[in-house]
Amino acid sequence: PSACPTLAMDPTQFVGKSKDTPIVLYCRSGRRAVKAKEILVGSGYTDVMNAGGYDDMMDLLKTKHAKELAVQG
Repeated sequence: PSACPTLAMDPTQFVGKSKDTPIVLYCRSGRRAVKAKEILVGSGYTDVMNAGGYDDMMDLLKTKHAKELAVQG
């Protein structure tokens, strides 16, 4: 069975119909995000990023924020 059965049935109900909109995925451990990315890419979405698990996502956001502050500083 799919880890994301509703997403597999109709991705547009979650991410819209535009296939080139940037999409960032994450979940608690990162495993469902992997599956969700497979489903979205298989459905034709072209700008899908798997940020991994929740902790990975938070680290990514902190790094991005630190870089933005450095540019502003």
